[in-house]
Amino acid sequence: MTDLGNKREVTVGLRYRARVKRHDLTDKVRSYPTKAAVAFWTQSDTLEGLEEIRLGFGYRWDPEERLIGSTVISLRDGLDKETVWAVVVDIESTAGTTTFTWEPVDPSLPQIDLYETAENVEEDDL
Repeated sequence: MTDLGNKREVTVGLRYRARVKRHDLTDKVRSYPTKAAVAFWTQSDTLEGLEEIRLGFGYRWDPEERLIGSTVISLRDGLDKETVWAVVVDIESTAGTTTFTWEPVDPSLPQIDLYETAENVEEDDL
């Protein structure tokens, strides 16, 4: 765990690094666009086997109700871009047994209709 000034991160092995952030209801997080923040949230390519996956984890916040919602872990590629994926995590402990469940959250992906383009393609072009 790193806690230096404004930098608070949790590292798991050499592969995962995460920052605790409040997520809005669409799983976006806010951060000042400093060089360090942009570098953290942008998933970068590196040598195979040395990849580092940077995650956001925390809770969902409903600003209108001022309520804390589900615990969530998310992956994004860039500070201002949409969430690549997110999972809702639920942990329950009863009688010495801990249950860990998760539920995937699908990001809203754009719909692309290529029907008209495919209709105009000649068989020779295939």
